[in-house]
Amino acid sequence: MTWAPAPVLWICGAVGAGKSSVGYQVFRLALADGLKAAYIDFDQIGMCYPESDDDPENHRLKAANLGAMWPNFRAAGAQCLIASGTADNRDVIPIYTNAVPGAVFTTCRLRASAEEIRRRIFLRGGGGGPVVPGDELRNESFQQLSQIAEASVQNAEELERDGIGDLCVDTDHRSITEVAELVRATAKAWPG
Repeated sequence: MTWAPAPVLWICGAVGAGKSSVGYQVFRLALADGLKAAYIDFDQIGMCYPESDDDPENHRLKAANLGAMWPNFRAAGAQCLIASGTADNRDVIPIYTNAVPGAVFTTCRLRASAEEIRRRIFLRGGGGGPVVPGDELRNESFQQLSQIAEASVQNAEELERDGIGDLCVDTDHRSITEVAELVRATAKAWPG
């Protein structure tokens, strides 16, 4: 079956930026607008461990799963897709976009300050924040959370330096709903 091109909004950013929470809230806002929408969290559709040496972050696996799921969403009437997940660098983005021919991708990077990233990582590590199945931060040691936080801060700096994303939205001092509304308002050619 051939479908008209459909928008895909990919919410990306460093660990602790709010990708999953904001992505799901954008999905809920799309539903409230009366759209038939689909939502995917790349981490959730790519849990296969240990990772392969030739696919260390499972990006190819996640993209293949996205490509297999998207026709089913479209056949069910989905007008758009909201996805959340990491885009470590520019080379990762085409892995996903090539998996969904005919989709029109907008990549939105969420930006949080170093202090906020650290705060969110330690919050999740201690059992606070949103509950995400398979959350690798839950119940980690202080030392492990410190290492994850510093790696995430460094990743956030690299994403900023490389200008990853078609658009970028700041998350500090904003609620999940405020960020989701800003993402939706900023994304060009997004329905609703």
